Amino acid sequence: MTAAPLEFTSTPGSSSEPASRPSPTFAQLFDAIAGNVASVVHGKRDAVELAVMCLLAEGHLLIEDVPGVGKTSLAKALAASIDCTWKRVQFTPDLLPTDLVGVSVFQRATESFVFQPGPLFANIVLADEINRASPKTQSALLEAMEERQVSADGHSHQLPVPFMVAATQNPVEQEGTYRLPESQLDRFLMRLSLGYPGREAELAILDSNGAADSLHALRPVVSAEEIVGMCAAVRTVHLATVLKSYMVDLSETSRNHNGLLLGLSPRARCNWPRATRSHAAAHGRDYAIPDDVKAVAIPVLAHRIVLRPDAASRGLTPRRRSTGTAGSGARPGRSLMPTRHGWAMVVAAAAALVTGRVFGLMELFVVGVALVTAFALAVFVVNRPLPRWRFAESRVPPRCRWASRHASTCRWPTGRRRARRA
Repeated sequence: MTAAPLEFTSTPGSSSEPASRPSPTFAQLFDAIAGNVASVVHGKRDAVELAVMCLLAEGHLLIEDVPGVGKTSLAKALAASIDCTWKRVQFTPDLLPTDLVGVSVFQRATESFVFQPGPLFANIVLADEINRASPKTQSALLEAMEERQVSADGHSHQLPVPFMVAATQNPVEQEGTYRLPESQLDRFLMRLSLGYPGREAELAILDSNGAADSLHALRPVVSAEEIVGMCAAVRTVHLATVLKSYMVDLSETSRNHNGLLLGLSPRARCNWPRATRSHAAAHGRDYAIPDDVKAVAIPVLAHRIVLRPDAASRGLTPRRRSTGTAGSGARPGRSLMPTRHGWAMVVAAAAALVTGRVFGLMELFVVGVALVTAFALAVFVVNRPLPRWRFAESRVPPRCRWASRHASTCRWPTGRRRARRA
């Protein structure tokens, strides 16, 4: 089945091109933005495309990695590829909330206060080293990131459209930094890690004389009105009900998981479909498939869950845990194999095969073959393995197992036990 090309409409009169020239498609504009950014950030095409998808999903981006891998270059290249206003703010410990939001200045001529907008009043805001600012300054971004407005002196001011916060932070150096709270991490749609470039990418970086010269030569390839039209087109991508149920089931699984202290919030569940639609639109489809859901699972979910101390001590990370959560659920549209009775099915199939073969009972042998075939289909098609066989628990009598589970409410007859021992 071939997907119809995704169409979008831009604001009338926003383009200076002749009307006879055909408007570019969604895929052409997406490739133009990603290619323009990739000319600066070499060897990280996947991260570049995810950053563009985050922009088109109307979300905010957090780039977290070691120093010198191109976090700031990626954010600046993304902002420079769009013909819009963007501001860069270097977060420092002495930065104040008014340095971001703005301040009211008294004008002597009119004898009144006039609000002077801060850097947040831009289409793309680059918050460099966001964890170096104090929590008071970080909290100034909460209203802007969630409600797309800021409040100052009792008045609310709407932010321009599109609006995106692209923040960077260094997870290695923790001295002089302030950890981002979960409430602010949850407002970032995606968290990306670039990693070190490969050999060919590093050679390309040397040939281009570093990212600074490439950034200065970068020119916009799309306008702000076209970005607004692409965001509207992403919202029209069809998301099937079975995919929505799949996301809800995985969200509930994360909240009830024994190894997680904090599961996925309703905001995360709402942001996940937005990223899924953006991923589907980037691949030229007007409908989403299960591969779109899993492709954006780690960037969208990994920074929203908090591990328990015992799970972290076993070497688990939020990235690995989110991968396991997304892979542990049933595939959309298919049912799970009853793993509790899986081993009973194996024993029954083996008994039917052996009994039918030894005593010549063809009907029983056919039943055993049918059970084996059904078991193979359940394991390989549904991709749900059997649980671990715990031989020690199988030897414990049922009454003892019940007592071990209810040890807090069970009272042993200590007097009889002592009398028997005596």
